[in-house]
Amino acid sequence: MTSGRDAWYRWLGYSNPTYNGRVGTYEGCRYTEFGLYRPTGDSIMRTAGLAHFNAPSIEALLVEFYRLFDPVDTPAATQVHADSVITLPVVASESTMRVVWMVDGIRQPRKGTSLDLAPLGLGSGSTVTATVTDFTPWVRNSANRRSLMRTT
Repeated sequence: MTSGRDAWYRWLGYSNPTYNGRVGTYEGCRYTEFGLYRPTGDSIMRTAGLAHFNAPSIEALLVEFYRLFDPVDTPAATQVHADSVITLPVVASESTMRVVWMVDGIRQPRKGTSLDLAPLGLGSGSTVTATVTDFTPWVRNSANRRSLMRTT
């Protein structure tokens, strides 16, 4: 049995006509003795021809995507030269990605998916790290964001 509290309580009350109306708890099947519910009155999973998934379903799809892919499609450690420009190949929209750059443990003011090392005057043995987090508004579960949608 699924209730809104178990599966989509973070979305209760969210309303957007494009994404199939107000999120609540709607009976999910004609056999009410099963106590099954769905988050919206209708959805693409219920009616063929609808154009959109409902908001909780969008979140579920994104979470499953991040179970398979890291936010950055690159090896964990790569050697670069002191005059290199590091560009992170992110797997989602750059508009929702936040990057924290660290050089030898010091946070850099640079934001975005690229960092030019030349002006930093790095010596050999310096360490550059980037922590990338997807802050898409379609995921409301912060535990999923921390565990699946962030990589360093």
